[in-house]
Amino acid sequence: MRLVFAITEPHIPDAMGGGVLDIHQLSRALVAAGHRVDVFAALAGHGRLLPYRARQLMSRSSVVRRVDDANGYPTTRVLRDKMGFLVADRMLRDAPDVLILQGTDFVHLVTPALSRGVAVIIRIVTAESADELGQRALTSPILDGQLRHPLVSIVSNSAFVAARVADQLGVTSPVIYPYIDIERCIAPRRQVVTGRAARGTPVSGFVTLVNPTSLKGVDVALAVAALLPECRFLFLEAWHLPAVERAELVRRVDLLPNVEMRPQTDDMAAVYAETAVLFVPSQWEEAFGRVVIEAAANGIPAVASRIGGLPEAMSDGGVLLESTEQPEHWARGIARLLYDRKKYADVSERAMTHSRSPQFAAEVVLAQFLDVASRLTAPARDVVEEPTEPRQV
Repeated sequence: MRLVFAITEPHIPDAMGGGVLDIHQLSRALVAAGHRVDVFAALAGHGRLLPYRARQLMSRSSVVRRVDDANGYPTTRVLRDKMGFLVADRMLRDAPDVLILQGTDFVHLVTPALSRGVAVIIRIVTAESADELGQRALTSPILDGQLRHPLVSIVSNSAFVAARVADQLGVTSPVIYPYIDIERCIAPRRQVVTGRAARGTPVSGFVTLVNPTSLKGVDVALAVAALLPECRFLFLEAWHLPAVERAELVRRVDLLPNVEMRPQTDDMAAVYAETAVLFVPSQWEEAFGRVVIEAAANGIPAVASRIGGLPEAMSDGGVLLESTEQPEHWARGIARLLYDRKKYADVSERAMTHSRSPQFAAEVVLAQFLDVASRLTAPARDVVEEPTEPRQV
């Protein structure tokens, strides 16, 4: 099959968030399985985009872009406001079998895709996207009908998100969990500790927070680090932070000698090799929790918010607290794991077992994705574009 992914954010290596990692690893697996994959993504940077904008102003007849295949598949990077035009043009010039849209920003591309008989998968990977799609469908009977077209499937990355899609749109959304290359995440030399720590001596290793932003609970994490000065904390960057916001975060981290901050990396196995507990005090409705599964595969329990899809990702492999809990309660949750090695070993084993559940296996995720794509493309030659009856509101 020929598949085109269109995402509104920068892609690997310019960004390392869970959503782009999912597309990157899934794309590589699809290529390895013999499929043709192209990814269209936004150019990264702020000041770095000025030369591209200047060139775009001078080039009235074409879209300025950067194309490379360093990821193992062609990646076209373009100014975000020009991407819709470029992908629509691709529908006309060299239509793929399936167009995969991540989120709702380019949902208008469903129209040119269907006009060419191209199947469309809309991947909903945040609760906000489900809400946004529902609101847009309410105000657009045409879009509402298109979302129920036999060549269109709305795919969710967790049961939590699928339920949100059903609530907002009244449609069944198949659940396909993020594609995670578990073997790339496993630290070869990490060992699960057993026995009981001496009083005042926690399990060795970092309490790791991935993506230290407000939405991910960095304010909670800083307060907890201050309450547990004997524990080492690692803040691993992922999303790009504005310069002023990042400078303020660095200033606050520097006030705490037990907190270390590191830049984004694609070597998560090395991070997990040094991690004792994954800290996920998210303050927003996480769609799932990719890092929870990655850490659990290493036997690393999580202390996380009971919000969104995080309980689904974690199961009983850690400690769940309400996102609104005070820092003292978060600190106690971490301490209960770190200071009782028998409890730590028990929870660690449960986390590892859950991470190996069949629904998270990379080969299962790939097969599910291909099944959805195949079922959409099978009738494509026989489908005549007709209006689909919108829902009654």
